[in-house]
Amino acid sequence: MRRLVILLAALNLAACTHASGGATTPTQASAAPRPVATPEARKAAMEASGLAAAGNNEAALPLFRAAWEGGVRSNNMAYNAACVASLLNQGEEALTWLGRAVDEGFDDVAHMKKDTDLDNVRGLPGFAAVEKRVAEEEAKQMKAADPALRDELLSRME
Repeated sequence: MRRLVILLAALNLAACTHASGGATTPTQASAAPRPVATPEARKAAMEASGLAAAGNNEAALPLFRAAWEGGVRSNNMAYNAACVASLLNQGEEALTWLGRAVDEGFDDVAHMKKDTDLDNVRGLPGFAAVEKRVAEEEAKQMKAADPALRDELLSRME
């Protein structure tokens, strides 16, 4: 029985190593691991989103901060926090949140350009750079290994 358990453990370990592509490369090893969100942080994120949707931005922003510090990482949450900070005329914090949104994969430059919540930060020096990063992220997402397949799928979505 003991040999069977050891054999199964070894097979499982081998399967995990094979599935992940073997040993990690130096860049994989140096990348910071994503934080694990605490239950409290997830709760704070949900409450912040609800408060923001209800227009209670003053109460929402500290909860967005707590959620981020607690490990919640989401491009939508970061973007919504940027909108809240902008509406509260906290421009530098809004730009920080927009940068985080891009870091987490936000790539909707068209929405960002027309979102009136961001009107208070459009004139800030760092806004153009963040907008450029969003456009670059969107371009990366639109790049395809098979452009014909991409175009076909996009046409079916319309």
